[in-house]
Amino acid sequence: MIQIAFDTETSGLSYHKGARMFTFSTVKRGGVDADVQRLDWRGAKGLAARQRLEDIWSKTGARRYAKVMHNARFDIGHTQALLGRSLREDGHEIHETMSLSHIFQNQHYSHALDDVAYDIFGYPKDQDGGVSPYIQEGRGLLDCPEWKLTPYQIADAERTMMIFEHFFPKLAVNGWEEIYQMERDLVWTTLSIEDRGVMLSVKRSREMQNWLRQEATAALAEYRALSGDKGTPLGGGLAKTLQRMGFKLTKRTKSGSVSTDKFVMMELRESTRDPVIDAILKYRSYNRGVTTIEGYIENTDDADIIHPSIHPYRAKTSREAIKNPSMQNVGKEGTLLSAFPIPARKCFRPKPGYVNFHLDYKGIQARFLVHFSQDPEAIEIFRRDGDFHAEAALCWYGDRFARLVPGCEEWKTLRGAAKNADFAIGFGAGIKKIALSLGMSYAETERGHARFKRRFPGYADMARKFAAFVSEHGYVDTLFGRRLYLPRNKPYVGTNYVIQGSEAGVLKRAQIRVDEYLRRATGGEAGIILPIHDELIIEWPRARLDEARGCLRDIIALMVDFPQSSVPLEVDVKIGTRDWASLKGYEI
Repeated sequence: MIQIAFDTETSGLSYHKGARMFTFSTVKRGGVDADVQRLDWRGAKGLAARQRLEDIWSKTGARRYAKVMHNARFDIGHTQALLGRSLREDGHEIHETMSLSHIFQNQHYSHALDDVAYDIFGYPKDQDGGVSPYIQEGRGLLDCPEWKLTPYQIADAERTMMIFEHFFPKLAVNGWEEIYQMERDLVWTTLSIEDRGVMLSVKRSREMQNWLRQEATAALAEYRALSGDKGTPLGGGLAKTLQRMGFKLTKRTKSGSVSTDKFVMMELRESTRDPVIDAILKYRSYNRGVTTIEGYIENTDDADIIHPSIHPYRAKTSREAIKNPSMQNVGKEGTLLSAFPIPARKCFRPKPGYVNFHLDYKGIQARFLVHFSQDPEAIEIFRRDGDFHAEAALCWYGDRFARLVPGCEEWKTLRGAAKNADFAIGFGAGIKKIALSLGMSYAETERGHARFKRRFPGYADMARKFAAFVSEHGYVDTLFGRRLYLPRNKPYVGTNYVIQGSEAGVLKRAQIRVDEYLRRATGGEAGIILPIHDELIIEWPRARLDEARGCLRDIIALMVDFPQSSVPLEVDVKIGTRDWASLKGYEI
């Protein structure tokens, strides 16, 4: 099979919004036979260019050419849009050099084609500067003169092939073939998810914006009344205002100025219970929410469908990222990460004729913390379907917790506080932060920590061990053997990297499995519409609801089948018929 680099130029980023491919370039292995074909050439030349594209992506081309791309989902997506058909079933062998760059150098400052090729091979960027003045919104490089664009296109094809030839042979040496194959398979899955899209209720979104504006205005008035500040709590003046009011601010930003980020404000909220902090947090959250929801509305198509751009490895931990619009943090009421979350899930609804199933990994972060701690008792609690956080609460609160009726309000409150403390320990927090989580004095927390450490020594010592390993080796390995490099001078983030990387590995593999299953079982009528951190959202046709339970049982089996984990995984299922906020449990 002939390996060719394949690179496209388009009039914009999203073919869902009318952007189109107008030219493509190819080069064979070894950098030979570089070729540029313009689909907008007139007459016979244009027809020949179109035929060349058809040949490459035909069923015959699938047997003849292995296509090497940098950001393959972009190139394939635009090619499919131009040809007017799906290429998935034709058996094309595709390669993805952007994923290779991430696998081998996840800490690199950029995985952009020109940056990677320049830093590894010294490939010049001269051509890039020549075309950049011609980039226009809605036209891309359509207006760039051909004599300037052609060398740029050849350079991109050559760069892609050079990166492939550099990294691909090293996969086998490191034993990372399965990781790379997974990322290649994910290209097709991601394209399917993006094409299917998510439906937005524009009416509800506008109503939500109006409510948020009102709440933000009220919060700002309260902040000004309590603080005497005539401005807004967004700029650098907030630190001076808070210090004038007697608040102690010790955290610094990278530039050395006093920090008032959300973590600082949440700690102040917990420690002071001062209403001015609530006003600040509410204003910040709701003011930002207006802009966030506007981004949702702006990215809908004529049918009110959002086709977000899902980037499988933008994060250094290999976690997926979603933009245009950002949807990895669609507001969830009741979250621990924000005192005043934006209830943005009310804005999203099932498409007409469908329901949404939300499949959420239950406590996956805690499960992986326990897995990597290799603490025997903690592992056993999960294996017998026990409640690790309730058991930990006994360590923290002793008889106060033991005397409570399980499930009562105080029991839930103390268990929730213990859960926060368990995560704090897992990620290496000190006694002071743990005490804040528990609502206990420093001395009481020290005594509770001693009890916790006696019962769960492996878990209590895990963050220290990871930090020591990172200091010596400069990397961690995820559940699937993906090596994530990180700075040795920041060893404290080692636990975060290995947990996030392992979660990402599970969700990516689950997406591929579930997508393939739904295509077989429902002929593509049901499908994934979005991955959000540890959750898959599936749209299911109402006409086939009688099949749902049986299929969901199969899907859950696929989602939890990861023998690499010493702690069993579980999935909760909820159904949404109106919006994402009003979900109901769905018994399987």
